Amino acid sequence: RRSFLIYGLGGMGKTEIALKFAEDVTSQYGYVFWVDATNEDTITASLKGISSIPDAKNADIDGTPEAALYWIASLSNDWLLIFDNADGEPKMVEKYLPSNNTGDIIITSRNPNMRSLTSNKNSIELEGMNMEDAIALLLKRSNLEEGITEATQETAKEIVTILFCLPLAVDQAGALITSGFCSIHEYLGLYLEKRKELMDHPSFRGASKYEQTVYGTWELSYKKIELRAKDQLNPREAHVAQTAILIHQVMAFFHHENIMENIFSRAAEQYITRGLRQKASEKLPLAALYLNEKQLHIVDGKWDKLIFRSGIQVLVSYSLIKKGSLNAIYHMHPMVHSWCKDRMTKYEKEEACFLAMFMLGCSVIMESNDLLDHIFHYALVTHIKMNQLYYDDIFKANTYYDDIHKCFAYVLYYNGNWTEAEKLQVEIMEKRQQLLDPAHPDTLTSMGNLAATYWKQGKWTKAEKLEVEVMEKRQQLLGPAHPDTLTSIANLAATYSNQGKWNEAEKLEVEVMEKRQQLLG
Repeated sequence: RRSFLIYGLGGMGKTEIALKFAEDVTSQYGYVFWVDATNEDTITASLKGISSIPDAKNADIDGTPEAALYWIASLSNDWLLIFDNADGEPKMVEKYLPSNNTGDIIITSRNPNMRSLTSNKNSIELEGMNMEDAIALLLKRSNLEEGITEATQETAKEIVTILFCLPLAVDQAGALITSGFCSIHEYLGLYLEKRKELMDHPSFRGASKYEQTVYGTWELSYKKIELRAKDQLNPREAHVAQTAILIHQVMAFFHHENIMENIFSRAAEQYITRGLRQKASEKLPLAALYLNEKQLHIVDGKWDKLIFRSGIQVLVSYSLIKKGSLNAIYHMHPMVHSWCKDRMTKYEKEEACFLAMFMLGCSVIMESNDLLDHIFHYALVTHIKMNQLYYDDIFKANTYYDDIHKCFAYVLYYNGNWTEAEKLQVEIMEKRQQLLDPAHPDTLTSMGNLAATYWKQGKWTKAEKLEVEVMEKRQQLLGPAHPDTLTSIANLAATYSNQGKWNEAEKLEVEVMEKRQQLLG
């Protein structure tokens, strides 16, 4: 077995490299598995998700992490297992390594101690400003380098953490402390209460050698872009600048790391190919009906990569976003991310957050067996969760959009986020029952999806109740031998089996077998 470690500061591109490597070597491996190793809960959830892929299901393994690891270890084909964001102690990952010595392992981590699971020669450090350097800078600018107490050291750590080790923010924090504006112990509370004002208050300008506030520095760049966007003498450049502003505002409602160009391109392509605006007759509220092609960078019926990349180029030129070490993946510094939202009007926030939500949902390709789609969907989870938090905060009351809810629920379900998926699926089912019909095929599908999520969580009684209802309605509407009816019967049989209702399960399984023999031979 070959084991490799990619470690370094968060946001330095560790996940990007692992994603790109997985993409490049897909043809060399029979399987590529991705595990969110943030903590033990996410590791077990990821392993449970692996147990739901078709080949694992065919091997009849149960949904436990141990079963997933046993199945991986038994594979005859080459496999790659990636533990992403393994920032805890080595033992947390070590106990989840497959038992044999086959396959390859990649670990991404901020913890250099993870080298104990690989070796120094198989470890790559991505260097950048670390916590110690940021703390040292803060203490130096605060004139607190001598006689540092444990409390002061801990406070300094808290400050640079909330400032995400941004040199300018750390430097100005130190300058303000030196000036007597506040003590190091008062700064954190002031920042949490008045972040926007603190980062851009006129009286803070010149507090440090940069001669600008933190927000003011970025605002200068933004004003230049806005000026270009109004240039009537150069419509092409104006269009590019307008595109840059729109992209930046949308990115502010994703997670700040690993923002993939594919989110934008896939959303536009799906919008075009699905004919989403033509679905109004379905009586379901669709987010797609509130958008236009310009917002999605669609020109002449195609996603315009040139105009999108030109907008990206503008943002990169002002360091408002950063290109990752790989093409088509971008980062915003967390504080730039916050500033971008802080500077928007209420209307701009609503529009950008809605557009971000749509792009995330519409970029999903449901029921795909393509490994690259699964990797892409995994990377979407963090963005979806962050967007939902922002959306709830901005709009307060939840607005239902069937096209987005079903895609978010799909991604969350297949990546082991069953609690979040359940919440969305309950809403989908209830809205479809209300707007369509309790026996409408789409309603029954939503009920079946919710039952599957209950099943994953071991909520057998709830799953059984829904599966019985779905089975009975499909028998009435489609007939007892229809493939969808037989699938619903098989699902119910599996639920009976997991509850120890062997007789009921056997009866249904025999019925499914006999009908499929008659239909398929």
